[in-house]
Order: sequence, then C-alpha cells, then structure tokens
Amino acid sequence: MDLSRFDKKLKEYCDKEQISGTLRITVKDKIVYQSHFGYANDESKTGFDEK
Repeated sequence: MDLSRFDKKLKEYCDKEQISGTLRITVKDKIVYQSHFGYANDESKTGFDEK
C-alpha cells in the first residue's frame, strides 16, 4: 500500500495549521502508517526524535 501521497498532504496540512502529534494507522494488528508532525515540545522546539 503506497501512502506517499497521503503522507505528503498530511504533512502539508499539519505544517499549515501548526499541528503537532503522532498518527498511526493499523490494519489487522499491522502498522501500515506512522509519522510525527510538528514538535514534541513547542516551547523548546524539540522534535519527536530528539532527546
């Protein structure tokens, strides 16, 4: 399943609306899509993958 178009549109929307969070889509207990958007901490501008 190719979700690249969905991923691109979702990232564009989240950037435009300044939305932060994580989205995971599962089908029958299998993760088919997972991504992070924005910041884990808006004040320090820390990304989700940063420590």
